[in-house]
Amino acid sequence: MRWRTGFAAVALIAVATAAGATAGAAVGEPWLLGGFNTAERNKTTLWANSNGFALRVKQVRDGQPALRLENDGAAAPLFVNSGGWVERLNVDEVDGYDAADLTRAVFCAVENAPDGEDLSCTAVLDAPVPGVLLVGGSAEMWRNVGWRDDVTCRITVDGVPVAGTVRDVVLDGTGYEEPPPAAAEANCGTDGGTVVTAGGHDVAFEVIGVEVGTGFVGAGMWAVFTPFDGAGVPVP
Repeated sequence: MRWRTGFAAVALIAVATAAGATAGAAVGEPWLLGGFNTAERNKTTLWANSNGFALRVKQVRDGQPALRLENDGAAAPLFVNSGGWVERLNVDEVDGYDAADLTRAVFCAVENAPDGEDLSCTAVLDAPVPGVLLVGGSAEMWRNVGWRDDVTCRITVDGVPVAGTVRDVVLDGTGYEEPPPAAAEANCGTDGGTVVTAGGHDVAFEVIGVEVGTGFVGAGMWAVFTPFDGAGVPVP
């Protein structure tokens, strides 16, 4: 009889424990770890009113994650309602480059350039890391009646012409009679790219071979830098 009574008591305790573990915490009760929290049915909310963090999860085994979030559907496994900075979580680098290193851009413009003289539109670009420099430039020119001029436009970086950017333009004013004072007009435009090292670089769009009787309407240049750590060998 005593044995049956003891067995019944143990069974009762086991059933009560199992029922408590299954039910878990309800609204207003402490949050239970390792059990079901039935507040708001299938959602548990942890409220905190303190100067520190509300929840801390620490993994003491080296090489193992402290937190794993899974979602059976296509929705994101994590949601935040603030745009505040989260150290070491917000993505502000691409392949090790900071957002401020991704792009640099400069430009220049020339108006009312002296007639009959070579033109140079220059700017200095500061590359924070090695990368590729893409440059483009153009100039609108005119030529007086009765004259012919062969001019060349090109892009240079640190005084060296960029391969593939040299363009030749002919302004032929012969065979025209007065008026108009400008017998021939042409636009000399070019663009190209080159690999550059980190540091400052003098970028220029140049028009050379200009003779007396040739004038400019205007000229401009732009240059854009992007990081690149490859070989950067031009394709023939």
